[in-house]
Amino acid sequence: MSSIEISFVIASSYPKELAEFYAHFNEVEIHKGIDSDHYLLSLRNVLTIQIYRPSAKQSCPKGGRTIALCFQSNPSTDPIAKIKRWSSEITQIGGSIVSTPNKKSFGAELWLSDPDGNNFLIFAPSIS
Repeated sequence: MSSIEISFVIASSYPKELAEFYAHFNEVEIHKGIDSDHYLLSLRNVLTIQIYRPSAKQSCPKGGRTIALCFQSNPSTDPIAKIKRWSSEITQIGGSIVSTPNKKSFGAELWLSDPDGNNFLIFAPSIS
């Protein structure tokens, strides 16, 4: 079973436009898939699956946010400022903010949605 590969799929009525959205802020190229309505984005790092417990201030999410894409920036001395700049760029290309930036001891995070309404998380870790 060592040949198993993991990927995420996102169904969309407008796959090219959604691929362009994610490619833009991840600074990657779009590749053609198996047909004219299929696109691939290869991120620069290996896929990581993160499993976490929300903070005590938040209840465990039900649907929509229990499984979501998480985009993580490099560590920062001011992660909340980084999240605000990053989210501003994302909203300029069609994303929507769905929560307020959340600062934690390990960094800052913010939930957004893509142009199709899929929720995703952006995370900026703190420099320790």
